[in-house]
Amino acid sequence: MREGGEKVYAILMAEAPLETLPPSIAGTPRARRVARRYGVKPERLLLDVSLFYREMKQHRVDPVRGRPDIVHMFLQATSYSPLALEGRLRIYLHTRAGLLVRVKPGTRPPKNYHQFTKLMIQLLEHGRVPPSGGEPLIEVEKVSDVEEVLRKTGSHDPILLHEKAPMPFCRSLWPLVHPPNIFVVGGFPRGDFGPGWTGASTRRVSVSPHPLDAWVAADRLIACLERGLGISL
Repeated sequence: MREGGEKVYAILMAEAPLETLPPSIAGTPRARRVARRYGVKPERLLLDVSLFYREMKQHRVDPVRGRPDIVHMFLQATSYSPLALEGRLRIYLHTRAGLLVRVKPGTRPPKNYHQFTKLMIQLLEHGRVPPSGGEPLIEVEKVSDVEEVLRKTGSHDPILLHEKAPMPFCRSLWPLVHPPNIFVVGGFPRGDFGPGWTGASTRRVSVSPHPLDAWVAADRLIACLERGLGISL
């Protein structure tokens, strides 16, 4: 997309591990204790393996689902980047639970993880932050599949970041994407993209021959785009 004649890029975290507690864990004593700390009902808490490791293991909940810290670090790397500060980056999340999260340009998520958790609890409960009044800084809506995600974001032909894809030099990456294409980073700590994203994408690129954490991959991608736009060295 172009705004004011300037090219604006988009990046999305696919299969973002952001969800509330399943009923089997929300009913545990541990969940009730943590809920009192946050001042919310147990079922409103985020599924976080650092808080509920034993409960997730007991109830056979895959630990890859309980990693909101990955979302936190991804939003730090993207929202505070020079590209975002220039107003030329659109940021989205597509969660494992089928939710599409939009971050309003200029929004700066909390750097403190505890405050970030409270913000995400609010977002999943009310569907937006702030809960009422004015334009939302972050909002969420239910989507049925990847095709709907692409329609809602105004994107097409997503480009997946994958360590097994060809790794172009930075200068050859600059002209690769023409908005409204969208770069997609996996939000899973292990594993690979699901069939929805692999089926929707015809292109893959790599920013490293090694598997990288989502926020590191996003940071390297954004730095490359910034160099091409002359935003940074």
